[in-house]
Amino acid sequence: MGWLFFPRPENETPAEICARRGLRWSLPEDAQPKIVKSVTTNEAVFFAVKFPAAFQALQGKTWCDGYQRAADGSFTGALIYLYKSDKREFGYKDIDETMGPNVTAPSKAFLDALSPLTPRNDGNRHAHDWRARSLQEIAEASALRRKRDNLKDGDLVRLPIPLRFSDGASRDEFRAERHQRRGQTKLYFRSLDGLLCRLTAKQFATAAVNPPPRAPVAAAAAEAGPTRRAEGLMDQADALRAGKHGVFALTGALSDVVRDDGVWRGKLRLDDLQGVIGVRFVHPIFQDPEQFAGARVTVYCGPTLPERPLEVDALLIEEAEPRLDAGFTAREETLQEEMDLGSGEAPSL
Repeated sequence: MGWLFFPRPENETPAEICARRGLRWSLPEDAQPKIVKSVTTNEAVFFAVKFPAAFQALQGKTWCDGYQRAADGSFTGALIYLYKSDKREFGYKDIDETMGPNVTAPSKAFLDALSPLTPRNDGNRHAHDWRARSLQEIAEASALRRKRDNLKDGDLVRLPIPLRFSDGASRDEFRAERHQRRGQTKLYFRSLDGLLCRLTAKQFATAAVNPPPRAPVAAAAAEAGPTRRAEGLMDQADALRAGKHGVFALTGALSDVVRDDGVWRGKLRLDDLQGVIGVRFVHPIFQDPEQFAGARVTVYCGPTLPERPLEVDALLIEEAEPRLDAGFTAREETLQEEMDLGSGEAPSL
């Protein structure tokens, strides 16, 4: 059956509309199915419906053979009404569990209200698959709720794959915060550079809570194996293996810095790799190219695809000659503007 649309009735819930229009049969009273349990979600109404033996005798439905019978000959199956609604129209599409619904059952309690299925056969194999898939997804959702509820303010959350934000930066570490919004307590996440955001359930499901500190780049690079000489933009350099395709850091000495139309370019000689990479960034804390002389920096790079250059998300100034403007220090000044790599030359080794 396809979708059926009609003017939306007033003062009726989706469950009431679907039950009134879809769960009515012209049958004797002893053959009338009865609703045992109903649950409404944002996309469907789930009915656990008890079908008496008299219904099966009159209707002769083949799908009835997929259920184990109670002592009185009845069984309880799932009928599902997908629905769409706005202020003017309401529409629904009815299916049963033997048709293999693509929506998950709302709870284990709902599945427990249904009759057991007979051994798997052509008539009930989709119902077997739907119940098994629903139980798995319900368990995963329950584990995710426990993980979220156990999260304390200030807990560190690290994503396996960094998120790309509208400011161009990639971020994978956040601190949990709870804030009151319209009388409700909602969970938010603040990046280490101060950006407040929300994470979807899918993103949070794969996150690590209070993970161990990141391994130093040198140790990670050693674990990854020997590195090769970096040339140009270091397309898919072995350093990526050290970063596990996530946000990681490369430390080195910055030199040959020039400024052109507000954009700074320089060369970073890496400590952990035999190579030089080009860096390009804007709005640095320095005002004069000479102030970069001897500066040691760490560039934070996001994950890349094969044959794509490394992308610099931020620069951490660690050391430099003491010739900075007032108000800045030479240690732990983070540049949070959008940055990417420019061109660089390989050193003579």
